[in-house]
Amino acid sequence: MGFMRGLLPKPKSRLIPLTLAFGCIFWALLYFGSPGRSFNLPGEEFLHHRYPPAPRPHDHNPRPLPHTIWNTRAEQVKQAFLHAYRGYNEYAASHDELMPVTNRFHDNFNGWGLTLIDALDTMWIMDLREEFYDALPLVANMTFVSTKAPFVPFFETVIRYLGGLLSAYALSNEPLLLTRADDLGKALLPAFNTTSGMPMFAVNTATGETRSGWAGGAVLWSEALSCQMEYKYLARLTGRPQYYEKVKSMHRCEQGNLSHKQVEHVMNIMRDANVTDGMFPTRWAVANAIPINEQFSVGAFADSAHEYLLKQWLLSSRTETKAKDLLSRHARRERHPKPSPLPHAKTQPSVRH
Repeated sequence: MGFMRGLLPKPKSRLIPLTLAFGCIFWALLYFGSPGRSFNLPGEEFLHHRYPPAPRPHDHNPRPLPHTIWNTRAEQVKQAFLHAYRGYNEYAASHDELMPVTNRFHDNFNGWGLTLIDALDTMWIMDLREEFYDALPLVANMTFVSTKAPFVPFFETVIRYLGGLLSAYALSNEPLLLTRADDLGKALLPAFNTTSGMPMFAVNTATGETRSGWAGGAVLWSEALSCQMEYKYLARLTGRPQYYEKVKSMHRCEQGNLSHKQVEHVMNIMRDANVTDGMFPTRWAVANAIPINEQFSVGAFADSAHEYLLKQWLLSSRTETKAKDLLSRHARRERHPKPSPLPHAKTQPSVRH
């Protein structure tokens, strides 16, 4: 017994293995539980690969995407534009539009090369200077005379060609574009030679003759109020008062007699018009500038008029409150319409023309 007792460890030495075991466990918890450390059990990598962890809750302050991603996307958009524009130049140059399936062209806007005019400001924004300056000789040689039909639609020509030239000039300050806008603006001015000053549907840019369109003696509300932006800006750039006066001046037909006294401009006519609750009808008589129907719309026959009311106010550095007031009054009636006292008043379907 004495021999065996000598072989047994002393009481204090018995605690050494237990202390070592607890120390190892504590170290493991500190090491693997620290940030950035992970501990995978056998087979756990397979589970994470096949069953990825659930996504984090939505971050209300996400980091912006790197600039390289946006630059890549912008370059892809630019290449898409170049693909389309080069296709137009190859198969439809000097014409209005390319038909991409058949590689043929279509002239449905005077045949002057609408796509080229429409693309000028886009080229400048995309920093496509070579394509921009290559297009200028074509713009310089445009005659603005229709060879296929004697008349061109005033409304479409103003918003597409005149607006396109002025937009490109506003960005580039290229004098040629302002010169051509001036040429086209003067060629279209005879459209205002009516007893009321409301524009006719179409004009012959070579002779100055005008004619009505499919609406007969009526002008659509969108046509009457979608030329002020271009002509007011052109008047400011060129200093020609006739541009502003033509879209401003009205001549009223009183009791069948022509009055050439300038009494009010287009915006004043709309402000003083005898309409119900600020709802402007879609058709107006060219002869005396009064409504001739009881249909209202925010789509076809009226859509761009709404836009131009707001844009006129912005173009004037928010000083032309008349345009803003007309838009606000009309918008309030759209949101809170009242029953019309007119028994046959209708709302025009909102389809574009």
